[in-house]
Amino acid sequence: MNSLKIGTITFIVFILACKKIVPEKSNQKEENSIVLISKDFQEGDSLISNLKFIKSIEDSCIRTEGVLEDNREQREDFNSRCRFYKITHDYSVLKGVEEKEQFFKRNKIIYSLDLANKKSDADDYKFVSLCSEKDGENIDSLIVYSYENYIEALVTKGAYFYVKNDRVFVYKFNEDEEGIHSDEWNEYRINKGKFELIKRSLFN
Repeated sequence: MNSLKIGTITFIVFILACKKIVPEKSNQKEENSIVLISKDFQEGDSLISNLKFIKSIEDSCIRTEGVLEDNREQREDFNSRCRFYKITHDYSVLKGVEEKEQFFKRNKIIYSLDLANKKSDADDYKFVSLCSEKDGENIDSLIVYSYENYIEALVTKGAYFYVKNDRVFVYKFNEDEEGIHSDEWNEYRINKGKFELIKRSLFN
């Protein structure tokens, strides 16, 4: 009877030990991968990471006439030569962000898109941040998308982003009657959830 009990206890201990090993392997695999959680918010347009492309926008996106004076032919000409319109990712979906949306997860750190705590004097605006957190604690945040519309001044300002591996690229621009102008381009390194600025280009 005693030998039967000992055998049963040994078998139970063996089963529990096996169950403990499986999740450890699964977690290790997950930590080394990037998991896109939301299909609605993708990594952005890769052209944002190309500084040479960004620099080409200013010269190619100047209007010969003010936007109000453009006829149909002039608008079509502007749209065809302005390199800004080669950015095809639909960033406008981010105008609908009202609460935190998980974006991806890496090394137990969750990266989400959320409304930024920033105000503007524009008639209509939206700021969205890329936020990082671990075990429910906030690590860092970075505004990666913005939209500001000044109706009377006929000016809109914006920011687009691109995320790849451990890099985040943010491009800021504005559009007025004379065309589309680049304001700023930044490259950040993601380091344990922190967004570290490593390169910046400012435009006049």
